[in-house]
Amino acid sequence: MRGLRGSLILLTVVFITSMAMLGLISAGDPPGADTSRLNDAVQRLAASWPHPEEAGLDDMADELRVVDASGDPVPLTTGSGAGARYGRADGRAPSRAAGDGLRTMEWTGEHRPLAGPVVVDGRIVAWAFLDDGHTAAAAEQQRAITWTGAVTLIASFLLLLAVLARVNARVLIPFRRLERFASRVAGGDLSAPLEMDRGNAFGAWTESFDLMRTELAASREREAATQASKEALIAQIGHDLRTPIATISATAELLQLTEASPATRERLGVIQSKSSQVDSLISDLFRAHADEIAALSMTAEDLGTDEVEALMREADHRGLMSIDPLPVVLICADRLRLAQIIDNVVQNSYKYANTPIRVSGRLEEGSLRLSISDEGPGIEADETELIFARGRRGRNAAGTPGQGLGLFTCAQLMGRMGGRIEAGPPGGSGLTITLHLPLA
Repeated sequence: MRGLRGSLILLTVVFITSMAMLGLISAGDPPGADTSRLNDAVQRLAASWPHPEEAGLDDMADELRVVDASGDPVPLTTGSGAGARYGRADGRAPSRAAGDGLRTMEWTGEHRPLAGPVVVDGRIVAWAFLDDGHTAAAAEQQRAITWTGAVTLIASFLLLLAVLARVNARVLIPFRRLERFASRVAGGDLSAPLEMDRGNAFGAWTESFDLMRTELAASREREAATQASKEALIAQIGHDLRTPIATISATAELLQLTEASPATRERLGVIQSKSSQVDSLISDLFRAHADEIAALSMTAEDLGTDEVEALMREADHRGLMSIDPLPVVLICADRLRLAQIIDNVVQNSYKYANTPIRVSGRLEEGSLRLSISDEGPGIEADETELIFARGRRGRNAAGTPGQGLGLFTCAQLMGRMGGRIEAGPPGGSGLTITLHLPLA
């Protein structure tokens, strides 16, 4: 609409300017426009009257005519036959008028000279006419040209205005509607259809855009239905798993009370601890999915490296792990989430490398650097960051089942705890996953 208003303003300015120019053209030089010359001639005639030939108007003899009050021509030059060159006007002298006294009258039926009275002693003794050659036909022709130009200009202006109005109705307004529709769709509003006349400039696109909206709305509904089905499945799986896990935990606890062997009681304690961990993770499924890790609860607490070592051993279900002495420090972490991270890293190593695992640790500025190394195929140089992305796995993992969520989850949880995780060395034998755990 701003563009249309600007066009209308421009057209208005052009129209006014054109009309002004036509006015100037029509005004032109009127017949006998040189009034100063006529007034000068009248004064000279009045000063020399009744001897007009003494007025010194010989240079104006071809264009200045003088008649007396009766309408008879008055010669301006001496010599015989001088007066015959003037003839008579139409038999009538110009009527007396107010103002400056100048009047236009017909002269021999064609010319329209400017007339001025010659006044002597308060009375008009003669009339002087300055004939500039303009004719009545020429004047009419000029007026006709002026009116034709004005009518043409007005008609062109109205036609252009009509064209602009049609362009506004058929192009600009539909375009604004289409623009607003696209903005609503981009903002997620798929409820309102695109209301537009199919006969406008965008008529061929209107149906396609509205079909797009319909398909997007249907896709969103399908996505919502899939999400609801997913949530129902997760809830059902959680419900089905919690009962046997609770049974395993209770059985392990009961056997601990009756078992005499310390080693066996330790193993039963691991079973009970892992059962509790799995139960907590299942509970998380009700609150967050794999793509909603930020929604998981996080409780920071101080953990000693002896507890970290205990979590490492609980994750070693194959008994192939060796742990170097760790620095005696306190770290700040969520015990449950740290156990989840260690389990994912260790199981990932056993799954893809299936070799012994070595754990070592050393202090860095503000953190405990915990390294978990295997002797597997390792990763390529361009995969050191890639393997922590959602759904991405290293090329050496080809043929091994997996969804690429384990290390992604570890990276997200480490970030939530104020730490970080990294992988290396690139291009070498074996893989080392390093956890940078913040000190308490």
